[in-house]
This record gives sequence, structure tokens and C-alpha cells, in this order.
Amino acid sequence: MGADGELTAEEIRELARVFPPGPSAETLLHRAGVPAPHRPPGPPSPPGPPGPSGLPGPSRPPGPSGPPGTAAHAYWSAVADAVAGGRVADGRLRLLAAACRTYPHNEVFRAAVREPGRGAVRRVLVSGAHPAGPARLRAQRELRAVQRAARGALAVDWCPARAVTDVRGLLTLRPDVLHLVCHGHDDCHSGNGGDDGGDGGGELVFKDTRRGAHPVSAAHLAARLGAYRRLAGARLRGLVLSSRHGERAARLFTDAAAVVVAHGGPLDDASAVAFAAELYGLLDTAPALDEAAHLAAERTATARNRPDLRKNLVVLRG
Repeated sequence: MGADGELTAEEIRELARVFPPGPSAETLLHRAGVPAPHRPPGPPSPPGPPGPSGLPGPSRPPGPSGPPGTAAHAYWSAVADAVAGGRVADGRLRLLAAACRTYPHNEVFRAAVREPGRGAVRRVLVSGAHPAGPARLRAQRELRAVQRAARGALAVDWCPARAVTDVRGLLTLRPDVLHLVCHGHDDCHSGNGGDDGGDGGGELVFKDTRRGAHPVSAAHLAARLGAYRRLAGARLRGLVLSSRHGERAARLFTDAAAVVVAHGGPLDDASAVAFAAELYGLLDTAPALDEAAHLAAERTATARNRPDLRKNLVVLRG
């Protein structure tokens, strides 16, 4: 891996070879979420043969890229500079995971998204309040979305919210990712206007149709997951906090999980379900959870015409 997330010389050469400047490179940068101002200009198209008047004819598409040292290598070196300069959040992994989606058997791209500590997710534990009666709560819809997206490639288990702090249950299932379907207060910090009484993350509120709200202290849950880490000898690969305004609560879980995914702004039920479907559907080709989260937010924001979903995504590394 390059220092501090920089693209390596081998990765630059491979990007230049596989994605020459032009439509293919532009498409890759778009999929990786690289903003247009940070994309280098592509090479100008060569003029076509002279027309009847002797003037140059229509431009022709540029030919294939050459070896390092050519325009293609210079193009991707410029992208690498933007990534190294911190102009693109998680730029290296976002680029290489997007490239791996296009060429899933390319060894350079595959190696980048399967670095040590970034192994594939195999088991997901979804936790939320059980619906009682005919109403289909978001927890049920989100669970079904995760199950459909998993396509049998992931084991998906269910845990009622009242049992999520049971360390024994976690030790039995040993999930890679814990997915919490809950609601937060309007500021997700507390229920008293921002004074969280030292909790630091307020309460996670699970809802069902019979008992109403079932609040769980975010700090208490983080402490229980810390106990799980000590007993299991390993922490969760990821924790997904499917709640509105979840950024502050998410910070409590970075000791318990290698990657924490949350939403820092409003999150309606339909968008939460759509994001979950995209996230777990991407894990077969983008096995790094943080990268899958960025791509899922991009897709969900585009499909639902909600650019704030992309902007408000929170991805923290423990």
C-alpha cells in the first residue's frame, strides 16, 4: 500500500494501461466520486483528415494509451497527486475499488481492496425492534433489503434490539458487521436540547408497534461491544448505524469496530432501506466496507435525487 493512502507506482501504471484518458477514465473517476474540478483534462482529440476545403476534418477519438511516460501515465500521475494531496476523501481506495468493479479479476486492483485488515465480510447481524401486528416497520424492510442484497453470499442474522447488548449472543454468532436499525433525536445527541449528561452520543431509539420506543444508551452499547472485543479477541469489521443525525454517536464505536458507517443528517425510512440494499449488494465486488459505503451513498443519492445523502455520509476508521 502507498504511504498514507497514496497510489503506488504499480497502481498508476495499471490505471494508465487499463483506463486511458478519455471516456473510460472519466467514467471511472465519476464512479469513484472524484469531483470534476480535481480531474485532469484529457488529451485533445487529433484532427481528422482534411475536408474538401482543405480545412481539418472532424476530430477523431484518441488512440489507445502507451506505456508509462506517455499522456496516459501523466494523466493518472496527476490524479495520484490529487489523491496524495488529500483533495479526495479516501481517494485511493475509492478509485481502486471502482476499477475492481469494472475489472474484477485484475490482480492489481483486487490486491488493493483486499489488503490486510480489509477482508471480505461474511456475516452480518441486523438489530432492530420487531414489528408487532400487520405494520411493516422499517426494521423489517431493512432486514429484507439486506437479505436480498446478500444473494446468499453473506450470512444475515437477526437480533431484537432488546438483546443487542447481550455479549453472549454476539460471541455465539460472531458477526463481521453489526447493522443497527434505529432512530435518533433531531440532533441525535440527546433528548434535552444537546446536553447529553456525559453520555457523549445520546440514545439510539428502536421502535416497534406494540411497545413504542425502546431507547438504548449509545455509550452503554459501545461499552458492551468493547467487552465483546476483549472476550472475542477481535473487534467487529464494521458497525453500520442506520439512524438520522448519527455522527456523534458513531464516534463512540470506533474502538469496537474497524469501520463505522453512519449518516450525519436527515435520513428518511425509504432512503435508509435503499442505502442498506446498495451497501450489502456491493460487498462482493468492493469488499472493503468503507469503500462500499461511499459507493452506496453515491448510488442512493443519485437514484433518489438526494445529494445530501452523499454529503452527509460518515465513515470513521477505528
